Amino acid sequence: MKVEIAVQTHNFQRRLCWMLASLLQQDMPRGMSVSAAVACMRGNGEPGTEAVAEVFNAAGLPVKLQLYDDLEVFQYRGLVRNRQAAETDADWILFADSDMCYPVDFCRAMHKQLRGPFKDSPHCLHSQRYSTELAPTEALVDDTAAWAYPCVVPAACDRIAALPGKLKTNIGAGYMHLANVALLRADHQGKYQLSARGRDRSWRKGQKARSDIQFRRRLGARAMPLPVQYHIQHRRDSEAGCHLEIQR
Repeated sequence: MKVEIAVQTHNFQRRLCWMLASLLQQDMPRGMSVSAAVACMRGNGEPGTEAVAEVFNAAGLPVKLQLYDDLEVFQYRGLVRNRQAAETDADWILFADSDMCYPVDFCRAMHKQLRGPFKDSPHCLHSQRYSTELAPTEALVDDTAAWAYPCVVPAACDRIAALPGKLKTNIGAGYMHLANVALLRADHQGKYQLSARGRDRSWRKGQKARSDIQFRRRLGARAMPLPVQYHIQHRRDSEAGCHLEIQR
């Protein structure tokens, strides 16, 4: 069983290091492999996403980049995820944002569920997450004296899990949209978003979750019992309407 974690990142390279580190540090069960597909603007961020991918590929986590040169195209999450769904060779694709972190037993538990009660599920699968508080998160993640980004953060999820925060159960496209790739292609043209009618608004006009809602409704959302995943909190840029990591 192959699972691909598909993310879209823009100025989130520090948090992406924590996310990919938590995937690299999984207690991976036999018969399962995990890779990452990262959509990003070419040359974006400090460190750049290309440098982050190089570090994790060298460490043993397969990371492929889907590079964009036009922000007007890249800003639409539904269309970016269409490309990720089209290009994956995995059995399951998990759409997420690049500010998530997974406990070491997350993939083992997911493997058990996908081989058992959720085998061949046609639905959009999701699970609960814990969102950390902003101030202590920034103190940890944005400490460039402690972390020479890009880097593989030791015990990444344990460090994030120790931060104060709140358990949340509402469904969000940035946290987990897990889909069976074969059934997505057979039943839904292999697309995250079917048409431009429900396309997200541009970041400049205020990002909306139209494609996210469309995906959940079209496949039908189903909760999956998994270890809690962690949302690495960040500041929001209200003027741009998009989520930006504050680089210092």
